[in-house]
Amino acid sequence: MPQPRDIDSPEKLEKSDSSISSAASNLWQEAYENPGKTALVVGGAAAAIGIAYAARGQIGKLLPNHREGILLVEDSPFMGKAFRQALQEQGESVTWFTKIKGLQPFTGITNEGKEVVVQPHKFKFAFVDGELVGSRPQGEHVVDALKSDHLKSFGISTIPSVNDSMVQHGAIVAAQKPAVLTALVNHTLDLGKITRAPGQVQLDMNGLSAKMLSSEMAPARKKAEAMLMKFMTE
Repeated sequence: MPQPRDIDSPEKLEKSDSSISSAASNLWQEAYENPGKTALVVGGAAAAIGIAYAARGQIGKLLPNHREGILLVEDSPFMGKAFRQALQEQGESVTWFTKIKGLQPFTGITNEGKEVVVQPHKFKFAFVDGELVGSRPQGEHVVDALKSDHLKSFGISTIPSVNDSMVQHGAIVAAQKPAVLTALVNHTLDLGKITRAPGQVQLDMNGLSAKMLSSEMAPARKKAEAMLMKFMTE
């Protein structure tokens, strides 16, 4: 398992209401025209868009017990709320951590500041952000630990090198965060297929990413943007 590196938590940047609105409306355009560079800093989340990566063959051995719910590791409050709602609308229960305190046992901090210890193998799978502000373990360490505990991960980092590192350490799929959220909000991402056919999901996400700025995708982008705006302006 890679050793977590010491990370100084960056200062959270505060935006005015008008800046938040502008950031939301420009999210998708910035994300896909400027892959690999920081495109948005709002509510304490730095967003930078990279490319999706081909699924690798690291698949943990399934345990025989029944799995329930999805584990979400996302440090941005507004993005975490959007992912959680999109998943709940599909009937999934969600355990959401904004920070990871420890990997053995797996211990996270909720958005409300509560420390919780979980057994990863009891979840269906995990969505894992790559850069976790306030956490010593980062996305690559998290997916590696989850793989060791027989839980498959879907990397949703927005920085290419971080996303790549998560795949190298065990994520079975990695895709651009705006594309993943858009697919979830519009119910076009088959959650069951993520663990059954990760290679196909990777191809589907690559295709979605390639056409995100097309006129065809405008209604889907608008729906996802509306959900983000809802939580960004709370």
